[in-house]
Amino acid sequence: MCSFLILNFLIKNFDWVNYFQKFRGPDLTHNFNFNNFFFYHNLLHITGEVTKQPFIDEDNQIVALFNGEIYNYKEFGNYKSDGFCLIDLYKIYNTNFVKYLDGEYAICLFDFKKNIFIISTDVFSKKPLWYSIENDKLGLASYESALERSNLENRKKLLANTTLIYNLETFKLIEEKRVYEFKFNQFKNTYDDWCKAFVESVRKRVENDTYPVFVCLSSGYDSGAICCALNILKKKYYTYTIIGDENIDIINKRIKINKENTINHQIISLEVEEFLNIKKYIDQESEKFYYSIDGCKPVTEDKASVGMSKICSLATIDKRRIYLSGQGADEIVSDYGNKGKKIYSHSGFGGLYPNDLNQILSNNPKEEMVWRSFYKGSQESYLGKEEIISGLHGIEGRYPYLDKDLVQEFLNLKPELKNRIYKAPLDYFLEKNNYPFEKEIKIGFSCDPRTNKENKEKKKKKILKKVILFIFFILFIFFCLIFINYLF
Repeated sequence: MCSFLILNFLIKNFDWVNYFQKFRGPDLTHNFNFNNFFFYHNLLHITGEVTKQPFIDEDNQIVALFNGEIYNYKEFGNYKSDGFCLIDLYKIYNTNFVKYLDGEYAICLFDFKKNIFIISTDVFSKKPLWYSIENDKLGLASYESALERSNLENRKKLLANTTLIYNLETFKLIEEKRVYEFKFNQFKNTYDDWCKAFVESVRKRVENDTYPVFVCLSSGYDSGAICCALNILKKKYYTYTIIGDENIDIINKRIKINKENTINHQIISLEVEEFLNIKKYIDQESEKFYYSIDGCKPVTEDKASVGMSKICSLATIDKRRIYLSGQGADEIVSDYGNKGKKIYSHSGFGGLYPNDLNQILSNNPKEEMVWRSFYKGSQESYLGKEEIISGLHGIEGRYPYLDKDLVQEFLNLKPELKNRIYKAPLDYFLEKNNYPFEKEIKIGFSCDPRTNKENKEKKKKKILKKVILFIFFILFIFFCLIFINYLF
């Protein structure tokens, strides 16, 4: 988790421009001027040695900045930190260098000799990248606010799975490329390879780091499977749970299993006053971002943002900087539906996967597709929430369910395996490893104590109603028997 800003003009009020971005990189802010371009970087130190950016090859006049993590950087050389591999890979593979990276990133690379610059997200744009081109002005940033406060108006968020190559003098687009091409053949008839890919996805996200990881543990499939994988890997981690509408019995069973692996846990109960204070804080201090679903509401109006902010604030105090998120599981393995029935309105096809994935999916995020949440919709919206709220607290979000190899393994499954049961591969993984969960139950992240109290009252009323109906039924049977006995 870092942030950056690149401009080809001077700004006077940098602290104000950089205000929201600075939370993402509290450890070090560094700037560098080259050929009348101004590169600014805020560092959150996670991997390797403390490394200020940008990365520079002065002989070849190449400058690179990035935000995120590159998990396979050691395959390319003995680098002291992951970002050092970028320029070397570019010199070998030219504008295709991003295709060789495995990670979660937003990258900007300038080649002043070749007169080009490259901007790229990863396959799902897990790290934000905004850009603005206005006549002779260029701006690139992690947050839109940095461009807005630099008085740039034509602001766009770079789409997922997209690499753009521009001419450095004219700012004209030269080429657009896909980072990764998913294959849509559905041919595998077991979940075994998906399970292996899932454990590997978790493993690569917890290796080689200075800081411990944490998980927001609920009673649902997604966080449960992450904890289960960490237990399999025998990795140390920490869990936080906010009491809401969760199944407490499942939570307690999971905590017991995790404790057997010496995993510590904290249960949090939010009161109304604290909930409102946290909401006020994120309203004032977090980057403004609007969902493309749920009526385009701001991320700060999502009650889950409050709960996540509370957990991240505790993790910061505990010096935990890496958050393993369940984001992407609903979008990929269920589409917020089950066997054709939509659980939420933003589901595209109700989780009933067709025999031909080409009917609902494309590798080009610019195309309109039925499986909208694969790249956009709730995927783009909730990734924005995860990044902004975790970034507010200097926490790095990592996303095991959006590992490209894992997603490919899900796409490889035959339709009947995808459609067998709700979140079929997760169901199989949890059952296989005897990790407790509730079958075919979807519970959202409920942390508003006002709503939770209302829900508890509703549940009490439902139970009371059932008890009363049962008593009336027993009384009815009793009086019927008396009446029959009287007649005969």
